[in-house]
Amino acid sequence: MPRRDTRTGWGARGDSGGWRRGVLLVAALVSSMLGSAWAVRQEALTRGLEAVLASPEARGYRVGLWVKENTLLTPDGVEAAVAMARKVGADTLFVQVLARGAAAYRSDIWPRAASPSGPAFDPLAAVLQAAHRAPRLSVHAWVNVFTWGELGVTPEDGLHPLARHPDWVTLDASGRSLWTYRPREDERVNALFADPGLPGVRRTMLETVLEIVRRYEVDGIHLDYVRYPWAGAGYHPEALKAFWQWWSASAGGDGARQSPDAQGDPLAVRIPQSVGERGGRPRLPSTPEEQAGWNLFRARQVTALVEELSRSLAREAPGVELTAAVLPEPRRAYEEELQEWPEWLSQRLLSGIVLMSYTASDQTLSGWVQGARRFAPDIPVYAGIGAYLLSGKPEGLERQTRLALQAGASGVVYFSFEALESDPALVEAAARAARLPPARRR
Repeated sequence: MPRRDTRTGWGARGDSGGWRRGVLLVAALVSSMLGSAWAVRQEALTRGLEAVLASPEARGYRVGLWVKENTLLTPDGVEAAVAMARKVGADTLFVQVLARGAAAYRSDIWPRAASPSGPAFDPLAAVLQAAHRAPRLSVHAWVNVFTWGELGVTPEDGLHPLARHPDWVTLDASGRSLWTYRPREDERVNALFADPGLPGVRRTMLETVLEIVRRYEVDGIHLDYVRYPWAGAGYHPEALKAFWQWWSASAGGDGARQSPDAQGDPLAVRIPQSVGERGGRPRLPSTPEEQAGWNLFRARQVTALVEELSRSLAREAPGVELTAAVLPEPRRAYEEELQEWPEWLSQRLLSGIVLMSYTASDQTLSGWVQGARRFAPDIPVYAGIGAYLLSGKPEGLERQTRLALQAGASGVVYFSFEALESDPALVEAAARAARLPPARRR
């Protein structure tokens, strides 16, 4: 007599109900496993597709986000910025690693920005680690070029370049140093500016950029404040001496026609005491021709740095982009702040420019982008959208994004993460704008 199988599970042959239950259990397990695998596969495919569609190459335009230094000084701030970028569909982060003489990275040139997380925390390294996870975001190190400190504040850290070279701060036309300017005394002067006309200043900024690309795998360098504070600055005695030497040597004093750097670095040569001096001190340009030459000379000191940065990056880090934030109107940029960015484009010194096209006027924004495109038919022009001006107006941010692209911008960069974070409606508007198909841009 066969022994009765008393098992009641899926192997209980003598229990047809148990067998059916076993089959159903196996089917459920298999279905669950297949469903989970399918879900995982679908999630991976979705993430991959999102990463592809978020790339500027696939989308047809770049979407960037400026992030200020203070946000980067804690791990939570870094994670929030990266999460925000992904939420709004951005593909590029412009992270401020050198604001006003304080570095948010490991530097042997600048003192570190004070972090609540302590000196061991490296903000730029943390950003790169978080942003380079899939879906990958490009990270551009945003550097304030000539703003080296706060007005009325003397650097306490001996590492600071101005602690070692306090005479590198620029002077106004009256000979007054910006060391003596008080905060909010002059709306044109919002920081302590080093003088672009001094070779030591330019050399320090070149070394700063090279330090960053040698230590970090950044995707780009982004220049800000690459200009004078206003056209009434830059009157450093050494710069004036160099100008008069150049003026005397250039085509009978026709300084408006010959480049200031035609004879090499004009500040690297010995200056004869007799050139351009009265009573042993450099005199100021006085005639219209001299003033025009002086303006060009100072503008070319800034251009000389941009040129050297471009050349050095091409040699040491050829895959790293070089962009600059510029005033949106070329004439105003040159006449008011001695920034000749059309010249940079004509020399192909940059990978692209970001217009600081912050305005609540849609018409003005479109005009700025269209005007800039005439100087850069084949170099990317990105429109900086001032989100802080559009608080409570999400439709305005979405509309300005559309208009900038329709005007010919190669993308948009939102200023800033902090402005978006304070207004969730702007975040949603930016996310909608980033999903525009290329075919619908125009």
